[in-house]
Amino acid sequence: MERRTVALNAGTYDSGTVFSCDCQTRDGTTMITVSGEVDIRAAEEIQDHLVWDGAGPTRIRLDLGAVTFMAVAGLAVLLHAADLCRDRGMDLTLIASPEVMKVIDLVHATAGLSDHLVRAGADESEPTQLAGDENAHAR
Repeated sequence: MERRTVALNAGTYDSGTVFSCDCQTRDGTTMITVSGEVDIRAAEEIQDHLVWDGAGPTRIRLDLGAVTFMAVAGLAVLLHAADLCRDRGMDLTLIASPEVMKVIDLVHATAGLSDHLVRAGADESEPTQLAGDENAHAR
């Protein structure tokens, strides 16, 4: 099992950490768990976890259930992850906090992500109807 953890400091906000990203790969599944605020710096860190040399995983589970803020740069990473997984034939599950869902709904991006989205706290085995996408189903 490979594990990488990244934590960015808040800088001028306060002395605590506002973003963390934990990445683990085991048995062909990469689990990326993100918490805190996803701004452009944090989005770049998440993006780095989505780039592999060689074969890479067969499944990605991107858990954003503890994200408290997401900038549009974070949304771009999610759309890139969906494209990357589709191009490489990998399964993708996105677990989205209410804050992440607000950004997705605000820019009507559910079309590119609906097959991968699960609302944080939802049972991943149950399909979830997303706002604005009557034909969508989530994994």
